[in-house]
Amino acid sequence: MCGVCVPKCDLKCRNSGVLNQNACSCSCPEGWIGNDCSKKCKNYVNRCKPTSPNRWPKKLCDKGHPYILENCPLMCGKCVPACAHGGVLIKEKGTCTCMQGWSDYDCSRECKNHHKYCGDSNGWPKAWCDNMLNVREQCPLLCGTCVPMCENGGELDEKTQTCICKQGWTGPGCDRKCTDYSAMCNASPGWPKSWCFKPFVQDGCPMMCGVCVPHCAHGGVVDVASQSCSCTQGWTGVSCERECTNHDKLCNAIPGYQKSMCSASYVRDGCPMMCGVCAPVCAHGGVSDRKTNKCICSRGWTGIDCTTKCDDFSQSCGAIPGYPRLWCTTRWYVKERCPMMCGICVPECAHSGETDEVTNTCKCKQGWAGLDCSRKCADWNRKCGVSPGFPRTWCNRQFVRDSCPMMCGICVPECANGGVLNPEIQLCDCKPGWTGLDCTSTFQLLRLGTVLLRKRALCSEHKHSLPYY
Repeated sequence: MCGVCVPKCDLKCRNSGVLNQNACSCSCPEGWIGNDCSKKCKNYVNRCKPTSPNRWPKKLCDKGHPYILENCPLMCGKCVPACAHGGVLIKEKGTCTCMQGWSDYDCSRECKNHHKYCGDSNGWPKAWCDNMLNVREQCPLLCGTCVPMCENGGELDEKTQTCICKQGWTGPGCDRKCTDYSAMCNASPGWPKSWCFKPFVQDGCPMMCGVCVPHCAHGGVVDVASQSCSCTQGWTGVSCERECTNHDKLCNAIPGYQKSMCSASYVRDGCPMMCGVCAPVCAHGGVSDRKTNKCICSRGWTGIDCTTKCDDFSQSCGAIPGYPRLWCTTRWYVKERCPMMCGICVPECAHSGETDEVTNTCKCKQGWAGLDCSRKCADWNRKCGVSPGFPRTWCNRQFVRDSCPMMCGICVPECANGGVLNPEIQLCDCKPGWTGLDCTSTFQLLRLGTVLLRKRALCSEHKHSLPYY
């Protein structure tokens, strides 16, 4: 008869656990816990997890709270995890140090974002990593809780344990193309470049915000100093992907966006050509000044890209009433509408006129006038030489010179009715019976005018002599 009876133990240890027959208990391997080693060694409640912002303090384990001991075995040190994929166990902390490319407490999950909302402009921004546990768990790559595998030629910085991406790629693991992922980037209304200090804008618009170096399209080259694209003539945008033109219909429109508004980022983004952000392709032989990003247009053309004929585009240019030449220096809209009058461009001289290379103005042939010699040499205002009106003594006034070029001697008229030009004084010597600057008036008309003036004077005297009743 036996002195001590050992009860039979029917316990079966799982997951390679070793049964202790005397104690009727299992000795579990790394990664497992429980009477039969069937329970995974992990924290089952969020508040046990080291990433939780409301984590329970470890000292609660010593107070014997059954709920905490049961649900937080890893936190309480009741077991040690099995480190997968080459991870190394730190026994003092009871945690795994994972190899590059893996994450989680036991290195069993890939170091990547496991949810489509990670970093999405309409989802979970990086700023949420500090306060929301589910974001940290679902987005370890976004939140920087693991060391990613650097894709697309990226290299790991050993000091910071972050990826240095090659040109054209971005993201913690260099797995995202360097582009803007939100339709709000540079949109109006939307997210202007001045908002790049906001994390959600940086996440949604890495290219606009300069977070990454894009591939420079259309022959653009990366500027090493600024790590941005230096675009070839005719292209603009962060990656030289946009044509150098005005993309907003409000550019140079009235009402709309004027050049004086180019300090606003949304105007520069929508009107890069107007604001001189890029160098347009200069048409009709124009040459680009790379310092100012402006076109130096050839004779006869104007506009930002030299596609506009050098002309005045408003009937008010130089007209009375209208826009006098004096307004060219004080009112921007006059310069925009009257580039020829304001000397912004050099016109093609019509009717065999010649360009004065010093003043860049046209010298017109006899019979022609105007900034481009396209108008007949005549007085274009009925007040020229009329009393009351514009006497010849007023020819020192610009608006009179513009309206009465023949009276003021700005142009040389064609002499009508057999008149001959006197080359010394540049005036017409008229045949008998004719007079006027261009020999188009007759003495009969002058006599008739004199009679009418005398009659008007007599009527005026008679009217004032009538008695009042």
